[in-house]
Amino acid sequence: MATVLIRFSSLGDIVLTGAVTQALAPVTYVTLPRWRALAAALPGVTQVCAWGEDALPKSADRIVDLHASPRSRMVARKIGGPVDRVARHDLRRRMRVWLKVGAPPPSVIDRFAQAAGTAPASAPWI
Repeated sequence: MATVLIRFSSLGDIVLTGAVTQALAPVTYVTLPRWRALAAALPGVTQVCAWGEDALPKSADRIVDLHASPRSRMVARKIGGPVDRVARHDLRRRMRVWLKVGAPPPSVIDRFAQAAGTAPASAPWI
């Protein structure tokens, strides 16, 4: 089954996607050009498409959107296929920081694993 994983940035979040890439293998990873080498080093990643430089895959059996931004939603629509998207906790995080209320959101790794439908692998991922 061909899986396309979308995560454009940033350095730490790209590394954290390694918690799920092996379980999703083979993975075509869509990211920004500056993160191409890092994404290629993750387990299970067989191809890297740099957004804006490389052609996107024509279709996918499954798309895992670990960015959940307007741009990543557009890319997922262009590729076509069923999409699993990471849950964003922006409001919850802001409420906790600004008003000191509410429980902390799940860890990034747990949110990535939930979106991917797999258990997170143990670190290190590279």
